[in-house]
Amino acid sequence: LTKLYFTAGQMVKAGDPLAQIDPRPYQAALDQAKGQLARDQANLANAKVDLARYQALSAQNAISNQQLSTQESLVRSDAGIVESDKANVETAAIAADELSRSIAEISRQLIETSTVVALATEEARATDGEIAGLADGAKKIDDVGTLIRNIAGQTNLLALNATIEAARAGEACKGL
Repeated sequence: LTKLYFTAGQMVKAGDPLAQIDPRPYQAALDQAKGQLARDQANLANAKVDLARYQALSAQNAISNQQLSTQESLVRSDAGIVESDKANVETAAIAADELSRSIAEISRQLIETSTVVALATEEARATDGEIAGLADGAKKIDDVGTLIRNIAGQTNLLALNATIEAARAGEACKGL
């Protein structure tokens, strides 16, 4: 990676660039494979020219059959090398393409993760609001309980005062 375009926890959207991967090693491998292919194609072309010359000379009995066979083998060998080089070019291209697809998949997964985190954050905020409402309701219930205890205490004092007043009135009535 040569550069990141987001920070941890940052929300990202589809299409946002996330990271830059250094393409130079992949491009260098592809360029090297293409260079080997070009070199080996030139060698094959040269071997084919020599083979045509050897065939003409062989037809005139100017060279041995061994020299002609050796040149034919060289052409087949060079053709095999060219095919191998083509496969190396294709492999390098596939590796670069696979890297590109991997980056796209990582981007997709990061966006999906970001969406899930956003939903979880939203739900957490909603839950915080519900908890705050429940805490407020519990406080009000506690206030009602306190009020009921205060009223009960005052009622008990009133009853005690009424009892004392009744006892006094009973004592006062005895003397009459």
